[in-house]
Order: sequence, then structure tokens, then C-alpha cells
Amino acid sequence: MMFGFNQLIEFQRESFRLWQEAADRAARGWFSSPLFLEWNAYWTGRNLDFVEFWLDYWAAAGFDRTTLRDSFRKFAGLSSLGPRVLNENVKLAQAAGLLPKTAQTPAAIVLENEHFRLLHYESKGSVKTPVLVVSSLVGKYYILDLTPERSYVAHLLENGYDVFVIDWTTNEQSEKLGLADYAVRFLTGIVERACEISGSDRISLLGYSMGGLLSLIFTALRGERVANLLLLTTPVDFAGPHVINRWIDEKYFDLDRVLDLYGNVAAETVSWSLQMVKPVSSLTRGVNLLQYAGDREDFAALLALEIWLHDAAPLPAALFRTIIKKLYRQNALVEKRLKVGGRRVDLSKIACPVLNVVGTHDQVAVPESSEILLELLGSSDKRTLALEYGHLTIAVGHGAKRDFWKKSVEWLDERS
Repeated sequence: MMFGFNQLIEFQRESFRLWQEAADRAARGWFSSPLFLEWNAYWTGRNLDFVEFWLDYWAAAGFDRTTLRDSFRKFAGLSSLGPRVLNENVKLAQAAGLLPKTAQTPAAIVLENEHFRLLHYESKGSVKTPVLVVSSLVGKYYILDLTPERSYVAHLLENGYDVFVIDWTTNEQSEKLGLADYAVRFLTGIVERACEISGSDRISLLGYSMGGLLSLIFTALRGERVANLLLLTTPVDFAGPHVINRWIDEKYFDLDRVLDLYGNVAAETVSWSLQMVKPVSSLTRGVNLLQYAGDREDFAALLALEIWLHDAAPLPAALFRTIIKKLYRQNALVEKRLKVGGRRVDLSKIACPVLNVVGTHDQVAVPESSEILLELLGSSDKRTLALEYGHLTIAVGHGAKRDFWKKSVEWLDERS
């Protein structure tokens, strides 16, 4: 049978994707090998030794150690100057029409402080139960409002849902904020405000990636306010041989020492770490762009995704410490040993309908980490939706509209 031109293009794209996956597996094998990890731990340790020697030397000379440490953090923060300048240039290029514009769906800020903004996207529809999107703290909120053609938020509005989205802000004041702040204190106030504006007693909660973890914890502790829980690429079980688990192993990564010196985890470190999970794919993204050059919508979405990837946010030190120690190293959520705000988080207390959306090609929230969730929930209405996408393409990639968008809204329609 003869291939048509479109079939040939699809075959070429799929072949390149399979090559990327194979190359990524080989690269992850090296980056998680004892030889690489020991080499990396050695040089990280030497750098930390040098910084601590410098602090001790000047502290012995009579300078205040805390002031010295803060000065060091400001100096280390100069590394983010280049990315900040790049982001400003990107904004200028977007304004001039040279790059696709992101986050274009109109919204009103209905709650704001130094730690987050709550954006309200008002629908003309009649669905009473609003959707609250709990964004990840790692990536900016507009991944679900990437471009006008690839906006899941706009899709929800078209289907009659009022939408609220959390835009997290990490700054120097965020350093000591932990799970109790984000998953309970902040989310409680945000949910109350969303219910007040919409006139509804409950909300449908949609958590993306780390936002899914916050949503799970909130629902387990404050489930009376959650009508439906929709989780998108959310890791739950952290007891696996994944490359991230090897990177943060106590043997190779002195967590407390790093955070005590540096404070919040820099945005560039977060972005680099996530991209190194799929190193070859990250290095060959330009080829992906070329493959979709003939499709205006796909090409614009891929360019916008590049903008989003370089617009990362820092992670609060205390929150990062808890995630690594309690979730990754102790698997405390699955084993029912996680306490937040003095209360034990028991996922079997979650009784509302739950849709767990898993990307089978996801290398951040690997399928094995997410699929166990249904065994832990108390809900009688629970479902896993496994889709053949990665961590980001599941929401904004080629085919996301017919898969995640369509199926998740159908699920919500039946329960709203």
C-alpha cells in the first residue's frame, strides 16, 4: 500500500520520537550510574566546602555569618540574570508579533498576596460547580493557557465552566513555607474565595503535577469542599528506581547542606533538572520544531512551550526539603506516615469522584508512580485515564484536544 504525504510525515515523526526515547533511556542510564553520581557528589561537595570555608574565614574576622550567607545567595543569584534578560526579550518579541503570545485568555485577579495570585476566568455557561486549577510550583500557571489554540482553560470556558487558576509566586519570604502552608493554609483560603465568587458550596479540583500532590493532600484533609478531583500527571508512589530517586539519594545528595547555604532552589536548577530527565529530547527540541513547521498551530504551540520551559520558578526551600525527605526518601504519602499541619494524610479518606490522568511516556511522573493511586483511595467512583503522551504534551501537545481535553470534560460533565 502506498503512503500518502501526511502518512509519511506522521511515520517520520513517530520514528524520531522512538529514537529520542531510546536515546533518553541510554542517557538516563549513564546519569543514574554510580560512577556519574559519585563524581557529581564529589564535585558538589568540594564546591560546598569552598563556600563554607569562605563563610567561616570572614565570620572569624568578625563579620556576621548570616549577613555573609545572604550576600553569597545574592551573588549566586546573579546566574539567573541571563535568563531574566532573555525572558524580557521574549516578552518584547511577543509584543512585536515575532513569537506566539502566551496566557491570552482574559482573567481577573480575585485574590492576591506575596505568595500567589488567584485568577478567575468567567464563563457564560450554566455549570454551577467551578473548576479550580492547582498549578505546579515548578512551572508557571499558563501551561494550561499556552496559546489561544492550545488553551485547556478556554476549552473549559466553552463548555460552561467557571475556571480559577493559581499563579504561585516564590520569593525570599517563601523560604520557610512548607506543605502545611501550600496544601492547607493557602488552598483553604483559595477554595473559600472561589466558592464565594461562584456561589457554589464545592469546587472541582484539578491538580497538575506537583499541584496534584497539593490537591490530594487538601482533599484528604478538607474533602467536604471538593466535589470532584481530577489529577494530571501526578506522582504518588516514590519508591522506584527512577533517575530522580537516584539523584536525590542521601548517599549522593546532601539536601540539608545545600538548602542551608543556598535557600530556595533556583529556577534554573529546577528547569535544568527536569530537562535532564529526558536529555536527548531536550537537546533535539529544535528538530521537533522543524517537523511541525508546516502546521501553524502545532508550530506556535511548540514555540510557546519553549517560552514556558525557560520561564521556570524557584522552589521554596522548606517545601523542597519536605518533598525530598518525606515523599521521595520515605514514601510517607503511600505508607500513611505523612503528617501535614499535625494531621495524618490518609488518602482512603478521599470519597469524591477521582479521575487520575496518566501519561504513559511521562518521565517526570512515571506511570508506575501514578497508577497505584486508585488502590489508596476510599472513593467508589474512581478511574485511571492512561494516554500515550509525556508530562507536557498530554495537556498541550498534538492530539491533546481529542484526548485529555475531550475526555476530562466529558467526565466532569457527568458529575457536575
